[in-house]
Amino acid sequence: MQILKRVKITAFLMAVSMALANFPVLQAFGAESNPTAPTEEIKPTETVSAEETNGLPASYDLRDYGLLTSIKNQGDTNTCWAHAAMASAESNMLKTGLANEILEKTELDLSESHLAWFGRCQWSEDTSDPFYHKGFHDGVEGYSGTYNDLAALGTLAAWKGVQLEKNFPSITTKPQLDEAFRYTSYAHLQNATFFGIKRNTDKATYCETIDRNSIKQCLMDNGAMSLSYYHVNSCSSANNFAYYCPEKQADSNHSVTLIGWDDNYPKENFATQPPENGAWLCKNSWGEEFGNGGYFYLSYSDPNVQRFISFQMESAGNYDSIYQIDSDQSLNSASGNYLHGYVAGNVFTAKKNENITAVSFGSWFNDIPYSVSIYQNVDTSKSDPTNGTLLYKQDGVFPLAGYHTVKLKRPVSVPEGASFSVVVTIKKVDNNWICRDKSGEQTNSFCGLYDVESKSYSNWENAKDGCFCIKAFTNDTISSANPYTNSGAGDVDEDGNVDILDVLKLNQYLMGTGTLSSQGVLNADVNGDGVVQDSDVLDILKYLMNVTSQIIIPQK
Repeated sequence: MQILKRVKITAFLMAVSMALANFPVLQAFGAESNPTAPTEEIKPTETVSAEETNGLPASYDLRDYGLLTSIKNQGDTNTCWAHAAMASAESNMLKTGLANEILEKTELDLSESHLAWFGRCQWSEDTSDPFYHKGFHDGVEGYSGTYNDLAALGTLAAWKGVQLEKNFPSITTKPQLDEAFRYTSYAHLQNATFFGIKRNTDKATYCETIDRNSIKQCLMDNGAMSLSYYHVNSCSSANNFAYYCPEKQADSNHSVTLIGWDDNYPKENFATQPPENGAWLCKNSWGEEFGNGGYFYLSYSDPNVQRFISFQMESAGNYDSIYQIDSDQSLNSASGNYLHGYVAGNVFTAKKNENITAVSFGSWFNDIPYSVSIYQNVDTSKSDPTNGTLLYKQDGVFPLAGYHTVKLKRPVSVPEGASFSVVVTIKKVDNNWICRDKSGEQTNSFCGLYDVESKSYSNWENAKDGCFCIKAFTNDTISSANPYTNSGAGDVDEDGNVDILDVLKLNQYLMGTGTLSSQGVLNADVNGDGVVQDSDVLDILKYLMNVTSQIIIPQK
């Protein structure tokens, strides 16, 4: 490649550079050019502060807004977890309008048997499936197993469902389903919000306190949520309308669906009187004969209430492919020490020429500052998923714990056969745990420590006791609004961003006062003419100033 060195910088170039000195960082060449845009498009539910408490109603019921489906009956199966998850997904799809895209003038009814069979009863029999003969293989006995709503989350996040009830036998018949239906879906789980999840092997310890206001706001924003508690018949009121167990138990044993609340529900209505008024309004899966037509109130004061999960669905057509190595079986956690942040990455191989448009991971705590990086040509033998070429980097903050899909600001192209990694860095020294699958494939999953001061990685190693729940989502074609084919173009200093620092570094290089790596030189030739010169600097400046939004960059 030809390099044209400059003797001086024009006054115009210097003036424009100075004008851009206070421009915000753009995440990549070809990213959104609005300088006031946030570093990432995230729309998780907002936490309601104490000052905003009065903005929430004293009582709320999703049935009043047509955002709930009918009562179901699990029969003699142990599938309360599947019913709670499906009811949450149904409510969310009604809330977002996704249900209307799938059905016309019929009630949305998702299949619990599809979720239970492919998540807990039968492992994959397809030899081309990365999860061939991995996971549970209990047959129809799996319908009677002891699981929870985290099992539902892992299964749905792997794109196993959701399916419609009308397409499969009722779960009460404990059906055996055809393997061909494993990955057939009418919608995909792409996000979930957590409250009150266990954080370690001490079953009495949870990662977050149960913030009622945040839960209420999440319910109003996203629809019904699954909820777990400890049920014993002696703690129910005479008519099963109200439940309160005053003794702390080791764990929960039943999952239901949270559909509302009443801050003034009388404490006198419970068999044993709790210390305060107020209760959660819940939908059970024991038929309409239970409680008040299948519904009951669960006291705010019950010490065993835990694991609130909001299942948030998206269209099954949003992405063409999913890359994953976690096998959805057992969500757990891993973290750094109290002096470092935590970093984890999974390595995949591209099946065809395609474009990474989103990635996902799970975090167990609130207020998580993170960065997502994508590298290409990664050598897995080095146990370091950052040893390839950095293609992209994006920062953000998730205010609530959960399973998060991060939509990239621009597509990242990867060629068929190329190895690429998705690396997630949690940039805080405490409460920095990332979701992990204890039974997943460890070969291409890695972790290390992140120094929040020096912004450096260390102690890379293969993941222990499973792999990390980090996924990539791809589309086959690039939108005309994102025509760029060289993922690193304009990123002269190779930090994953295109900003004024790249302009200054390229200025120094062309003046002979600075150096660039071979990759930096390739990235500097943004117009693809084989020559690094002033015009490349001007093209970057025009891009940063939003003078042009379409510079076609050929693949190097």
